[in-house]
Amino acid sequence: MDEQMKIHKLCNELIPFYDEVEESTKEIIEEHIEQCSDCKGLLESFQTSFPSDVPTQSGDASQEEEVTSIKPFKTLIHFKNILFTFLILIRFLVLGLIANNWVNNVNLEQGALLTADLILLYFPFVALTNGVTFMFYRKMGFWLVLAFDILMLLFFDNLIVFLQK
Repeated sequence: MDEQMKIHKLCNELIPFYDEVEESTKEIIEEHIEQCSDCKGLLESFQTSFPSDVPTQSGDASQEEEVTSIKPFKTLIHFKNILFTFLILIRFLVLGLIANNWVNNVNLEQGALLTADLILLYFPFVALTNGVTFMFYRKMGFWLVLAFDILMLLFFDNLIVFLQK
């Protein structure tokens, strides 16, 4: 497949999102449209069928704020990053509470309370949040979190006992 055919296929994929792509990408699409009548017709049909919500450049301050607002796909990326950070912070909070509970009740049997807390508190939380993480982060993020959770379930009690000594 030659370079022009690759650009043609990419333009066909990006034309429905023409109003949401970066300016440099718009320039590439516009260069291709000058040479390709099929893509030009496709862009015109999308622009007539789905008029742009982006206001024209008239110098109004409120319109400039709308133009610079976060695009929908970027909003989704921000949401995913915030959700991932929130779930990681909650994990550490739950582990901290479990460790604090064990330190405060150190006169009980050493590992039994810690293991029970891990199974009763951390395991259900991990099961629910890993389901959410799998839905949003099916790639590297999910596998890293899953590996961390397995290590915590297996060795957290040993780590706390080791740090206590």
